[in-house]
Amino acid sequence: NYIKANFYLGQTLPIIEDKLHITYVLNDGAAFSILKGQRLFFIIITVVILVAFLIYLLKTKPENRLFLLSTTMIMSGAVGNLIDRIVIGKVIDFIDVRLINFPVFNLADCLVVCGTILLCIYVLKENQKSIILGKRGKLIKEIGMESRQELQKFLNKKVHLFLFVKLKEAECDVEGALAR
Repeated sequence: NYIKANFYLGQTLPIIEDKLHITYVLNDGAAFSILKGQRLFFIIITVVILVAFLIYLLKTKPENRLFLLSTTMIMSGAVGNLIDRIVIGKVIDFIDVRLINFPVFNLADCLVVCGTILLCIYVLKENQKSIILGKRGKLIKEIGMESRQELQKFLNKKVHLFLFVKLKEAECDVEGALAR
């Protein structure tokens, strides 16, 4: 590790004075140094989460690029911090953003945070699709989309099923009014 080999603990190197520094610190806790001294707990929980992710990925073989990118980022960051915890007992943090009062962090932390944000975007996007599709399953059959793959192709063309639902509802409302 470059930081460990070239910096002494606590040493700081300004990259942009009072804004961004490289500062060598050791963290034996989680984010913001919570749960300090719980090395074994973090090793066990990280291994369990990594195994769960791997089992899920191997069983489901997801193809969605956003999902794959987000889980790869999370797992990579987790492995990076896990290696530090196993080898030296603590995580080496070195990115010191001084624009705001923020704890020193590392690249593995960035991967976990960015991956988690992308995973949330994926889940919200998929959840939105399933809400629309779940409520309008009958309409899906009416427009001839029997398989999930056909439906996925349809949605990926940026044609919003929501518009079809609203048109269909409007059509039903008009037919109901004319029948009266």
